[in-house]
Amino acid sequence: MTEAEKLSQSLCVCNRIIESQEWKSAKDVLLYSALPDEISLSKLQEDALVNGKTVWLPVVDGESMRIHEYVEGKTQVGGKFMIEEPIDETPQLAQEEYSQISLAIIPGRAFSMDGDRLGRGKGYYDRFLAKYNGVTFGAAFDCQICETVPTDEWDKKLDKVFVG
Repeated sequence: MTEAEKLSQSLCVCNRIIESQEWKSAKDVLLYSALPDEISLSKLQEDALVNGKTVWLPVVDGESMRIHEYVEGKTQVGGKFMIEEPIDETPQLAQEEYSQISLAIIPGRAFSMDGDRLGRGKGYYDRFLAKYNGVTFGAAFDCQICETVPTDEWDKKLDKVFVG
């Protein structure tokens, strides 16, 4: 995909999510800082902050993932995947507090339209989803949609998948 195609599909996905009732009613949202082959959620982050939502971002720490609040000016590019992450001094959610997040946008390598997702193989989001009971959305480029994707017994279906 060209950069223009990625941007166009990212904006399309973000606009569809912003129009959803789940987004409109969410007070706290978990987003992600996109890798080059993932839908960019920068428009969602802007909309969330303008509308008073609390934005949470994952921080990869070894084999685990911590959830920190996004605070403007308190991020750094780094970590395992060289993406923007909140610094350690920002508020962190304990695992038992994950349910306070109203809506989580989950990245993936491939998705089915019935909510299955294929991640990158390290299980970061699988472990998060095992402890999370809120609404989950997938965000995908059209080329990431498959009729089926391989799943394991611990995989949790996403509630909706938004496609560019």
